[in-house]
Amino acid sequence: MSTNQVVVRGRFYSPANPAQGEAITAYSEASDLVIAALQNNGADLRLPLVALKPRYGGFNREQVYFDWKSAQGEACSVCFSAKDAELLMAQAQATATQPYQQVRREQTKRKRRSTIGLGLLALYLILPFLLLLILLWKSHQIAAWVAGYVSIEQEQALGEMVFANATDGMKLRQTGYDYEVLKSIGERLTQGSVYDYHWYLADTEEINAFAVPGGYVVANTGLLKAADSAEEVAGVLAHEVQHVEQRHTLEDIIYSLGWQASIALIAGDVSSLWITQAATQLTSLKFSRELETEADIKGLEALHKANIAPQGLVTFFEKLAESEEGLDSLTFLSTHPASDQRSANLKKAIQQQTNWTTLALPYDWPKVKAAVEQNKHTIK
Repeated sequence: MSTNQVVVRGRFYSPANPAQGEAITAYSEASDLVIAALQNNGADLRLPLVALKPRYGGFNREQVYFDWKSAQGEACSVCFSAKDAELLMAQAQATATQPYQQVRREQTKRKRRSTIGLGLLALYLILPFLLLLILLWKSHQIAAWVAGYVSIEQEQALGEMVFANATDGMKLRQTGYDYEVLKSIGERLTQGSVYDYHWYLADTEEINAFAVPGGYVVANTGLLKAADSAEEVAGVLAHEVQHVEQRHTLEDIIYSLGWQASIALIAGDVSSLWITQAATQLTSLKFSRELETEADIKGLEALHKANIAPQGLVTFFEKLAESEEGLDSLTFLSTHPASDQRSANLKKAIQQQTNWTTLALPYDWPKVKAAVEQNKHTIK
C-alpha cells in the first residue's frame, strides 16, 4: 500500500463471522479492493473489483455492500458507508469501478424518484392547508370573481331574500311626503341604472341607511331627522347606491355565504338550499376601507351627474362624528366608519371635479321632517 492511499473502515460478513460482522479497514489499489489483516487468518484479502457485486442497503440505503462468493462457495460481503465507498472507488482504476458506477447511477435515479414521490406526498398532505390559506388571503378577490358570474336577475333574487331577512321586524313604509322625497332623490341618483331600485322608509330613531343586492335601499326616519338638508340625504343615498352599482353588497354577501353557496350561484341556482339558509343568517354588511372609499368617490360622481351639490355627504359625516353621543351609538358610522382622512379625501375629490353645475333640490325640508313625525304612527 502506498503512503497516499485512503484507508476506510467497514465491516466484513461471512458464515465464519458473527452476525454483526467483523470490523475491518480497507483500501483500493489499482483494480483491487484490499481488506487488511482479517482476524481469522491474519492476512490481507485482495479482491478484484470487477468480480464484486455492489448494492446499496442499510437504513435509507446509505451503505454500500460488495458481495462475492469465496473459493468454498460461501456468500461473503463487505460494507462501507456510501461516502467511504465513493472514496475507495475514486482511488481505483476507472475500468474496475464500472459495476459500482452502474449501481450508483441507478441509486441516484432511485433517490430522485423517491424525492419526487415524497415531495408529491407532502404536497398532497399540505395542499388543503395551502388552499385554505389562499382562500383566506384572497377571499375578497375570489368573492369578486364569483360575483362576475352572477346575472342581474340572480342578484335581484338573492337581494330579495336578504332584504326579507334584514328587514324582518322593521316597520317599513312606502307612503308619505317624506317617502316621496326619499324616492325622488334616489331616482335622480340612479337614472339609467341596470337595477330596478326599491326604496323604503323604516320607522326608527337610528341614524342609518343600507342597501342590499339588486337595488333594495332602506333609509331610517332617524336619518331624515338628523339631516339638515335634502343634499345631505342625497349624499348618503349616493354612497349607498354605489355599494349596489359596484356590486359591493353582492361581493360581501358571497364572501359571507361560503363556498357551497358560491358554487350554487355560479351554477345559477339562486334557490339552492345553501343560499336560502345562508341568506337568512345574514344580519349586516360591513365593507372594507377600500370599498367604502370607492363608494365615496363613485357617490360623488353620481351627485355630479345628477347636478346635486356634493358637500352634503361631507358635512353629514362630519356632523355625526362630532355628535355628543359618540361614534359607538351611531349605527350609520359603525358600518360606515368616518375619519379625518376620509373627509379630507372627499373634499379633495370635490375640488378636483370641474364644471360642477348644481341645482337646488326642490323639496321643503321642514315639511319632510314634519312628515316623519306625522307618518310614524301610520306604519304597520
